Amino acid sequence: MTAAGGLPACSSSGDGDEASAEPTPWQQELANLEPDGSRSLDSALRLFAMAFGPMPGVPSQPRPQEFISASDAALALQVHEADLTPEQRDAMEAALRPPPGAIERTVPPVGELPLASSTGGGRGRRLSRPAAPPTVPPARLVASMMTVFKLAREQLAARLGYDFTGPHVVFFGPAGKNNYAVTEGHWDGVGPAGCSTLVNLEMSDASILAHVIYHETFHCFQHTTHATVASRVGAYGNNGWVWEGSIVWGVNELLGPDVNTPSSWALWLTSPERSLFAHRYDAIGFFAHLAETGTNPWSVMPAMFRQTSSDGAFAASGAGDAFLDSWASGYLRDRRLGKAWDFTGTGITRHGVNPTRVSIGKNESRQFHADPYTNDQLALNVDAEVLEVQVTGHGRVADGRRDYVVKGGRQFCLKGECKCPDEKQHVDKLASESSFAITGGRVGTSVTLTGRKFDEESCKKKATSPRGRNLGVVVTRPAYDAEFYIQALDVIDLQACNGVRGQWKGVLRAGGFGIAGAADAQVEEVPVSFTVDRRGRGRIQARVTSTVVTPVNQGQAGTNVDIAVQVARDGKHISLNGNFFQDLGLTNRPIARTAGSWC
Repeated sequence: MTAAGGLPACSSSGDGDEASAEPTPWQQELANLEPDGSRSLDSALRLFAMAFGPMPGVPSQPRPQEFISASDAALALQVHEADLTPEQRDAMEAALRPPPGAIERTVPPVGELPLASSTGGGRGRRLSRPAAPPTVPPARLVASMMTVFKLAREQLAARLGYDFTGPHVVFFGPAGKNNYAVTEGHWDGVGPAGCSTLVNLEMSDASILAHVIYHETFHCFQHTTHATVASRVGAYGNNGWVWEGSIVWGVNELLGPDVNTPSSWALWLTSPERSLFAHRYDAIGFFAHLAETGTNPWSVMPAMFRQTSSDGAFAASGAGDAFLDSWASGYLRDRRLGKAWDFTGTGITRHGVNPTRVSIGKNESRQFHADPYTNDQLALNVDAEVLEVQVTGHGRVADGRRDYVVKGGRQFCLKGECKCPDEKQHVDKLASESSFAITGGRVGTSVTLTGRKFDEESCKKKATSPRGRNLGVVVTRPAYDAEFYIQALDVIDLQACNGVRGQWKGVLRAGGFGIAGAADAQVEEVPVSFTVDRRGRGRIQARVTSTVVTPVNQGQAGTNVDIAVQVARDGKHISLNGNFFQDLGLTNRPIARTAGSWC
């Protein structure tokens, strides 16, 4: 993500040991993802070999020296199971089997547990962590760890609002592997049937055993939101950032930071240019930012877990303008610019980024772009009387005294008073040196910055500026959960870009219906753009490409959407009629100010 002129991307900043720590081989391989967040077969094989030992056809891999959950390596390889050789498939299955002589215990569903006073435990609760071998005999160690497994299931069920189906079977044994634990989901002919965890009794760091147990139990809740193995594999393959980021954030909130928390935060805080979908454990920052902008992450996690696309998971998170307008700015970690210019969260480190320095002279324009789900930061030095800003998406600018969210067109007075003949002050004041943050949002953001001299043309531009209007229509569908499942969703989010008779942009959200229950309620976000003519008529034509259920589509991919648009004569109401929204009664819906920023 660079300026149009080829400026370098932001660089990381920090101090002390945090800035100099080098990622381990395990961390490097975890981060070895494609831009869309997918992992190649070769990377998945290397990750599995690191966690479980030698694999056929895979060069020898270094043994991780830190705590690792082998569940992540197992899930990554299962995504590519069809591409494995017979020898590799046999080796994978053997590695995931409990070893001979393993001790077996079971954690029943929460309703069958002998409830203790532990279910109310929250962030910072001090747990009695099990001691580690060789100082404790296995029987005593297993009993101690089972107490924590039961507590983990109770607490997570209370926070997430549901318990997973079936038992949690735990095997304890000297696994002889390079990992601490691995968790698998199980399904029968009807649906989810519980999960199992293999715990390596040879692990030696007692300080993190509680985190290991909570981490693996969390995976059980994720596995069993899916009705089939195929759905689960697809969800992890596309949404690893959801699965791992939610666990790191959630366990940190319940138990406090562990030894791996600093490296997760460091990667999030120093890589704003990476797509959200290409994060894993470091997506702790996403869930922390949800929390600090008013969304309870626990309340949206179940819907996010059910999604099999990253776009759908992001939509299910409820991340709106409050989140998007302060996402990019948080990476600068500078509270002097305002609250929105810093991140907060449990165990957060001091890392941040150094913005790209940009100089703009009079009559000079610079263009910048942030791809969807990425961010960019600029340090501006403008030698002009006026800075003219055009933003199609989410922008923010601050100078230490003032902090502005910028959408559409806006001008700032940098020198002098910038007075128009009939006004006291034409535009908002801004220092010549300022910080500018760009959030790509769901569809990408483009920014044009122009330095100009203040003149009468500046006064005319104020009158035509779309700043502050944000007229549009949002239709929210309520949730329903009885004989079938309907997810609460903004199914229509449209914005008029230059008046109600002109260009409109926005998104349609398809799906969110679960014929077999919540597990198959997938969502696809479809960007749209259309024009309303002088008679108030327009047409929305789009295509749903994934296999999601809609009112007229029982799961086939490739549904065409065709919607007739009619804006009323008064310019204050809109009707939408077509094959996609036929059952929603969209006649004479009010056109009003919205939080949308699609233009």
